[in-house]
Order: sequence, then structure tokens, then C-alpha cells
Amino acid sequence: MVRVLKERRTGNEKAFTMPNECPVCNETVIRPPGEAIRRCVNINCPAQIKGRIEHFASKRAMDIDGLGEKLVEQMVDRGVINDVSDLYYLKKETISCLERMADKSAQNIIDAINTSKRRSLSRFIYALGIRNVGEHISGLISERFADLNGLMSATEEELINIPEVGPEVSSSIVTFFNDSKGYGFIKDSETSESIFVHVNNITEEIKENNVVSFEVEMGQKGPSAIQVKVVR
Repeated sequence: MVRVLKERRTGNEKAFTMPNECPVCNETVIRPPGEAIRRCVNINCPAQIKGRIEHFASKRAMDIDGLGEKLVEQMVDRGVINDVSDLYYLKKETISCLERMADKSAQNIIDAINTSKRRSLSRFIYALGIRNVGEHISGLISERFADLNGLMSATEEELINIPEVGPEVSSSIVTFFNDSKGYGFIKDSETSESIFVHVNNITEEIKENNVVSFEVEMGQKGPSAIQVKVVR
């Protein structure tokens, strides 16, 4: 704000009152300590669901080309998807039935979703939308933990030992993974046909910035038939 434009006032102005309820889901909003804003904390709020999916699919996150705001809104409103994990169970036939989505466009979305399974761990962490965890912090965290299981079980004390990660960030991460919704999303992703994983004991020759992406293909015999190949 630069200044107040009093000369534009008409005399019909009304004092602004901060709402106590979310205008979308009507749940009570909260004002976190030390912050000026109020937040809806209902994880099932349609606006929050759409926002999580849009962030997850954004270019700097999982970069799912073609999955923009309008398409996400249509999918959520029609009940096609209810959270991020539902993206990896979508079928071309379901998408092609949506408005302005022909077979070719639907296939492009499916291809983009499949391609997103090869993203690095740092981008996946950022895509989760953990509060206070941006791209830079996601990269630092991915260098410390070899896989998601390690991050999910990390304590605040372990996280604080990572350079540039303070109490606020570590608390946000632990809270996210302790939340059943966040944990359920990770588990759902691991049961899709092709999943993103990180493994321990990889050789220095195939490391790139301490992060290696893998595509895992599920065989007919289930997890015991997993084949792992490096995606450069």
C-alpha cells in the first residue's frame, strides 16, 4: 500500500469486517498467531482441494501440462477427482467426457500425468504444498533424506539440523505428515501403476545434485516384481 486515496471516497463506503467463516465451505476460519490473515483449515473445502491440485500440477512442481485452473475446477465440481492422488487413477475415457476435452486432449493429459511420475524428490516435496516449504527448502530437504519414508518419520529436531530449516518450517513438515490426509496421499501415490521413489545405496556415478529419479513399473506379481530403472 502506498497511500489512502481519500479523494475517491463517495461517502457510501462501509467498514470492512474480516469474515469468521470460509465463504466457500462456511467452516470457521482461524488466525494463526503472529499472522494478519485468517485461514480456512477445512481440508475438504472445495476451494482448498482445487488449490492443492493446481499447485501440485503447476510448472515448478510436478509440471502436468494442460491441467490448468479451469480443468481442475471442472474435475472437482463434477466429482471426477477429490484430491491430488486421484490424478493418478484417471482414465482417458473419463477426461474425454468433460467439456472441451476431445480424445486427443484427454490423452495429452494422461501422458502429462504419467510423465510427472518421473519428477525429482525435491519437486515432489514442493508439490505437496507443505506450508512454509518452498522450492529452495524442498531442495535442501531432498538432499538430507534418501526417500519419502525418511522424511515422513523425521522429527522436528532432525529437521532443524538441516541448514536454513528453522522451527516454523520443521513444525509445518511434521504437522503435515502427522495429518491423516497428507499421509493418505503418500500411500495412495505408492499404489499407482507407476510410482516415484528414491532408493538408498545408489552409486556416485549416477547422482545428479544428490537426487536421482526412478520410474518403477509394477509387474503382474505385484511389488515383488518391481523393476527399477534410472531416469536421467
